[in-house]
Amino acid sequence: MYELENYQLLEIISYLSSMEINVKDILQNNMLPIIVGVSIALIGIVIQKTRAYFLIAGYNTAPAEDKMKVDIAKVAIALRNTFIALGLLWVIVPIGSDLINLGQIKWLIVIVLHIAITLRLVFFVNSNEKFKKQNYA
Repeated sequence: MYELENYQLLEIISYLSSMEINVKDILQNNMLPIIVGVSIALIGIVIQKTRAYFLIAGYNTAPAEDKMKVDIAKVAIALRNTFIALGLLWVIVPIGSDLINLGQIKWLIVIVLHIAITLRLVFFVNSNEKFKKQNYA
């Protein structure tokens, strides 16, 4: 097992303290993604907790027999969890990229991950039997 010597710890501490991280500037520069991220997470929580299922795309306009086949409560939980993940993505990636000086590539990372997480939700809900009611499986 690798053990750090005292002088190595001191070098790491001095390096970290020499980094000029201004938390106030980072938060000010990322206020919009923070607001977007918190809003996305709150929308997911509201849809699931208040049973606002009419906000789920396709469910509101589906025929009654199709609605009866879907366990919408489980779909809403999956949607809530995905929206929370998307909200965290919108907060963590921009702030983290500013901390390590990634520059504007952070937006490419956010967009690609946002699309990937959204597609994962769509494929997961449509292909998983857990979201179908038992008497219609």
